[in-house]
Amino acid sequence: MSQANKSEFLQPEREVTRRQFLALPLPIGKLELDSSRCTGCRLCASSCPTEALFFSSEEDRYHLLFSQKLCIGCAQCLESCPENCLHLTKVLEPECLDKPPVVLFEDSLIRCRECGAPIAPQAMLTILKGKLSDRKVSHLTLCPDCRLRALMRR
Repeated sequence: MSQANKSEFLQPEREVTRRQFLALPLPIGKLELDSSRCTGCRLCASSCPTEALFFSSEEDRYHLLFSQKLCIGCAQCLESCPENCLHLTKVLEPECLDKPPVVLFEDSLIRCRECGAPIAPQAMLTILKGKLSDRKVSHLTLCPDCRLRALMRR
């Protein structure tokens, strides 16, 4: 649908069907997350076209935040989540439009043991270590640059 067609629906003298209303980019999404399954991989945030989902890292903390006033309910975040830990409800809650973003997921940020660069949330590394339990996992605590340097030293 072109931008001109979308603006036609917003004019008060024109009646809008339910299907047309749901196709409009309105803040109609409410997102919930099962934090016990989330690894903090950021795929959901990187696929969000409106940046309603975004991540923030400060010092040694990792946060996945959600701004309901920006969510259009497109479900791209659900499609990109490998852990299937997101649940989207299409609902318009005007009282939530003035609220600041909420933290959906928070975890400690693991840093490279050589240079201190941020690597990944603790939950992600814990799951990876569990899946790779029979293999050497010491390389998981190195950033890509330090991992390459370690390989070159061998």
